[in-house]
Amino acid sequence: MMKKGIFLVIFGVMALCQTLCAKESNKEEGLRNPFLTPKEEVLFKEGKEISYLNLSAIFYSPSNKYAVIDGRIVKEKDTIDGKKVIKITPEQVYLEDCEGKYVVKLKSIRND
Repeated sequence: MMKKGIFLVIFGVMALCQTLCAKESNKEEGLRNPFLTPKEEVLFKEGKEISYLNLSAIFYSPSNKYAVIDGRIVKEKDTIDGKKVIKITPEQVYLEDCEGKYVVKLKSIRND
């Protein structure tokens, strides 16, 4: 009787894990939030824009990606202001912490 109970518990845990993994894979397959416009959904996925960090330069090549944030040179996987640099593109830097994802955009300089 005890073996049967343990088997049922283990089977239940395995079924729960499969269900949770299936839900995670559905998120990756492109299901969208019906309450957001396509533009809002892109902003939601990219992260909240941070304006208090100053992104002054990006040095970008396929093999080397560096950014200057608040006078400090950072690369992917570095940490600044408690946030991990997860991606550097030619125009912006993506950061992440336990509260979510963020983006710091390179400000354009115009002489109009």
